[in-house]
Amino acid sequence: MATAAAIDQSKLEAFMGKMVGDMSAAMSGALVIVGAKSGLYKALAQGPATSAELAERSGLFERYVREWLARRRRRASSTMMPTADAMR
Repeated sequence: MATAAAIDQSKLEAFMGKMVGDMSAAMSGALVIVGAKSGLYKALAQGPATSAELAERSGLFERYVREWLARRRRRASSTMMPTADAMR
């Protein structure tokens, strides 16, 4: 009869931390590709803008721009301007 091996908790936590980090990096890469192919980075290069202004500059629907900005903000790639609801 086989017995279950004891799990090394510190190794498990290290593995989980690496896995979550790798998944986060993969998601960031996907967001960069979406931003580059959709023209959002070019629109951002024109200066700070709200999601509606970026949508107008890039020719995209504002809702999708807002969602992309929210994900980028969570990844700390964009920063909010302190005096306005605009990204830079």
